[in-house]
Amino acid sequence: MLAKMWLREEGTPLAGASDGVATGLIIYVLQEAGIPLNNPQLQKGIYWLRSNQLADGDWPASSVNKRKHRSYNTRLFMNDAGTAFAVLALTETQKRTMFVNSASTGDLR
Repeated sequence: MLAKMWLREEGTPLAGASDGVATGLIIYVLQEAGIPLNNPQLQKGIYWLRSNQLADGDWPASSVNKRKHRSYNTRLFMNDAGTAFAVLALTETQKRTMFVNSASTGDLR
């Protein structure tokens, strides 16, 4: 199985859940690569980002590093990174949506 290939260095499996880092980064990269906004995979990622913001405003994220000292606050760092990528991706989505709407009305300011 392909899933068995994705193990951390210490042999524990990677979580199969999406997070703000992975989803935000790939959505941003796909948009920069010119993938159209109506692409089903892009829409699924945008929907995930819009649906998974936490109550405190962050997006969830997890670290693949499971060998960290208890005093490290990796969760906060990862949520900050997840939030940064999610905001970057959603900001790009909004800019592209505004451009598409302006192009369809002829108002390209």
